[in-house]
Amino acid sequence: MYKKLFFLLVIFISLLFISCTRKSEVEKYRTLGTDPIDDIRINEEQSEALLQWVRKGLESAVLIHVSPFDSLQSIESGTLQLLSDMIKDEKWDELQKSHSSGIMNVNYLFAAVQLGIINKMYWIIPYRLFEDIPLAKEKIKEFLRSSPSKFNTDEIQNMRMIEGCLTGLLAGVDIHICSPRTLPKIYVPVILSMDTGFFPIYASESGTSKLRALKWAMDYMTYNRKLIILHTDVSYGIESGDTSPVYRYIGDELIEILGSPQTLSAEEPPELWQLRDNAENMLSGGEDKLVKEFLAEPLTKYPEDSALRLLQAAADVRLKNYDDAYKETNENCRIDKNYCYGFIYLGNETEDTDWKKKFFQRAKETLPEIAYLKIMERQGSLVTERTESDTKRSDK
Repeated sequence: MYKKLFFLLVIFISLLFISCTRKSEVEKYRTLGTDPIDDIRINEEQSEALLQWVRKGLESAVLIHVSPFDSLQSIESGTLQLLSDMIKDEKWDELQKSHSSGIMNVNYLFAAVQLGIINKMYWIIPYRLFEDIPLAKEKIKEFLRSSPSKFNTDEIQNMRMIEGCLTGLLAGVDIHICSPRTLPKIYVPVILSMDTGFFPIYASESGTSKLRALKWAMDYMTYNRKLIILHTDVSYGIESGDTSPVYRYIGDELIEILGSPQTLSAEEPPELWQLRDNAENMLSGGEDKLVKEFLAEPLTKYPEDSALRLLQAAADVRLKNYDDAYKETNENCRIDKNYCYGFIYLGNETEDTDWKKKFFQRAKETLPEIAYLKIMERQGSLVTERTESDTKRSDK
């Protein structure tokens, strides 16, 4: 009898230990919208997250993927095996090189699934496909059929609407395609991966400003939900050309919201955010002269805010004030190297051949070589002339 009691006591203590361990495991993570999330990996491109997940040792994780892109384009088995071998041998430098050349925004989630990092995915899309839920299923299926990832048509056909999300097996992963509003409650720690390029599209689809779209999306994702965050990464998407350099500030504001969730419940957003948003609204509406007039006062108060300065340069280039746009962006680039991408934006906005060439040439001089080549080759505007600074570098 005593042996039996002892055995039951051992089982009870073991279960209590497991319960306490699980509770402590959950408590060490942060809750989205409630706790400050300060451990955020900030990436230029979404695909950079893969290496971070690998090095963190994440396995069989649940992912919330906030992005316009599925990133599930298939990869050859040989490439996957090479990646797997490098991970097993912890060859991080080689993996980084392989990551840069073989893993891209279009396929990095396929790699994450095949490598066992992700086993369930909630893909939050910005498009107006959920307005009429009875029709949403077919609209989203049609959207998937047009994806560059070329999903299996039978897999798409077998997907079902469950609790406001199109759900099924797609490209080897249990996927739930949702809007910010229809994201269900999730009771396990998740990877939260957010792409800045989501929010301009969400704003356009919702017929509202970028700042309001940012707040709406975050409010929907946190309302009556307690998303427990295992890992967070935010990407800009500017290097790939998926996001305009003008919208970089949206990513900055998103990072601030994640770190200071009380911003969401404030009566008004910060003044600087409102000024950026107003100027961008005018720019998007083609009111270029009004942008210049409006920014005169804010730039005296926030003279080194790179977002405001780029918005002014954008208005100037549209007004054909090319010299002013060049000088403003050059100074902006000096203050914050991330805003050197503004020269790409200016080059794309002008039809003046000489100024276009000058803007792109300056981008070539100021941006990292690999970033410049990636952007310019993508849009077919590569500047090939060698500058004096190029010649000096080659002589060293």
